[in-house]
Amino acid sequence: VRKSEEERRAETLASMLQSPSSSQDSGGGGFQLGPFFGLPSKVKQVLMDHKGIDTLYDWQKECIKEGMGSSNLLFSLPTSGGKTLVAEILMMRQLMLKNKDVIFVLPYVAIVQEKVRGLSPFGVELRFLVEEYAGSKGGYPPKKKGK
Repeated sequence: VRKSEEERRAETLASMLQSPSSSQDSGGGGFQLGPFFGLPSKVKQVLMDHKGIDTLYDWQKECIKEGMGSSNLLFSLPTSGGKTLVAEILMMRQLMLKNKDVIFVLPYVAIVQEKVRGLSPFGVELRFLVEEYAGSKGGYPPKKKGK
């Protein structure tokens, strides 16, 4: 019996969640899970290529691990402390591993536009859509688009 890509992906994810530090491949689908918080190995490379980040602070790693097993996460740091990176990695987990949509709420239109510009290269390389919902742009609920 042949399994669909989605079934192979779900099985890979289930086994990865049982041992999150292992690197696995779903077999032919190109969906590789790596040691970077269970995300596909390419995510860490794209993070390095587009943001120049190759390592995270210990507190960021701790927050991400906490956020992976919880439906809620609250952490507070001063401006420019690295909070957004934690949120972005947790969002990518929802997008790529759980195949769920993500809404990132920010306080100002300028910050929304900055994040859209910053996340768009990730969307292109990792195949997800980044849209702006600020001012008159976008609508809720979002219109369904083809893959």
